[in-house]
Amino acid sequence: MTPERLLRLAAEHYRLLDEVVRRGLSSFTVAQFRELLRLRAPDETRGADQLLSQLKDVGLIEHSPDSEAYFELVAQVEEFIRYLSQRQRVTSPGALMPMIEELEFHTDELRRAIDDRDAGAGGLLFETAHNRLPGIIESIRSLCQDNRKAIENEVMSIKSREDNRTTRQRYNVIHLLYTRHVEPMRTVIDVGGPMDKALSRLLDVTRHGLDALASDYHAPDLLATLRRRVARLRRDAYEHFTASLKDILPLYQKLRRDSAFAAAANKVLDAVGREGVASLPFRETIPIARWRAESLFSARSLLEYLEGLFADSRLEPEPLVLPGDEDETTARLLDPIEVEERLSEEMPQPDLLAWLFARYGDYPGGRYSPSTTISAAARCTCGITPATGRPATSSWPFTPTTH
Repeated sequence: MTPERLLRLAAEHYRLLDEVVRRGLSSFTVAQFRELLRLRAPDETRGADQLLSQLKDVGLIEHSPDSEAYFELVAQVEEFIRYLSQRQRVTSPGALMPMIEELEFHTDELRRAIDDRDAGAGGLLFETAHNRLPGIIESIRSLCQDNRKAIENEVMSIKSREDNRTTRQRYNVIHLLYTRHVEPMRTVIDVGGPMDKALSRLLDVTRHGLDALASDYHAPDLLATLRRRVARLRRDAYEHFTASLKDILPLYQKLRRDSAFAAAANKVLDAVGREGVASLPFRETIPIARWRAESLFSARSLLEYLEGLFADSRLEPEPLVLPGDEDETTARLLDPIEVEERLSEEMPQPDLLAWLFARYGDYPGGRYSPSTTISAAARCTCGITPATGRPATSSWPFTPTTH
């Protein structure tokens, strides 16, 4: 049996093996295994006897030493399954405190070993700095990492709604997770908490050891490596906790609002079901009896407002005569009313443009040509249609026409 095939079979039947470990079954019969098979693997086509025989052949289970009718997991397999299961479960912050206390105990041992420089203390120094303290530090770091993964899995399970829980049930799960695990964990690993104090004390001891044992051959390297482990633990623990808090806090707040709203709606609907619409306190809570229109405007008021904005945004027209020109003269402007009256007296006119040149050709145009000035005045100011020689009937502003 190759390791690849063994791991593949263990993964195929992991739910069964995990159920045995989770229930704490030190040994089980064929009937008990058949019941587990029905609960955890209902799609399995093989019988309990055949599956037990296969698991026994590959070395995942074995007969109990008490009786051949009982089976049990191999000790190494049980330990491995328990380790994998623990990574998927959120660990209580209380499980971290014994590790921190053990860390403080070995920190005191390290301090005594540094102060006593005899042969026995040297062996204690090596054992503490190389084996015991690194093992505790890595256990705490692994617990923080597994805790983050477990919280992330719970949050994803709640968000996906695969378990078809109600809003209240999902809120209860997240509320328990937040109040029993995340919030207490903050007090443990936060600045000034038990873990922070223990790690700071360990760093002080290692700094003292580096100063006191600077001439030793092995001690500085051991203490320097231990300091790097402490720094990594402090950084990773803070990052894992921050990531867990960012995952769970928005969902916790959202579900708390949704749960409160659902509870209120359920209470109101229950009252309506028993007493009818009369149970709703409309008159007390909603004093507005009718709809009132506010801040409405008509299309004409909007048009006037836009025209006002357009008028304010116009640029100041350039003067007809600019100061500094060689032929500078006093600018004279065409009077639209005078032009219209004069044209009415001399109607009809076969050529309006020729009439304008004849009557108003002496008006200066500044830096523009006289023809451009007169044509623009006739088309845009007077509103006269060149084709008919009569004033246009539309009001200001007039639409320019082409001669």
